[in-house]
Amino acid sequence: MRKKTNFVQHVIMRNQFYIFTEFPIEWKNEMKLSDGEYSVVCDAWFKSNGKYHILEVDHSQTMKENANKIAKYRGLYENKIMEKDIGHLPYLLWVTTTELKKKKLVELCKGLPYAVYTINDII
Repeated sequence: MRKKTNFVQHVIMRNQFYIFTEFPIEWKNEMKLSDGEYSVVCDAWFKSNGKYHILEVDHSQTMKENANKIAKYRGLYENKIMEKDIGHLPYLLWVTTTELKKKKLVELCKGLPYAVYTINDII
């Protein structure tokens, strides 16, 4: 007997976002981003409309885990290594499960180039 895990739902949400963004040709799952000081593994790194984006999928993470990850992104953005490498700051995109989580993620991401969606926004 096989049991579905939270990871399966996580992958399904990531795949839904891939469809929502109309199948970007440049798409890498679980990519490590690092500048030597800050390091984070994003759920997806992709290029759409000539710009790079970072996708984070929040299926069952705690807001504390999300806040820690956003703090790492904030450090990466402030160090401007990615901006120097690719010519712009990539948008940090989140897809989550509820409007409440969306609202909290919006608050945590203020000051960054970001967008937050619920799964209902993209399907």
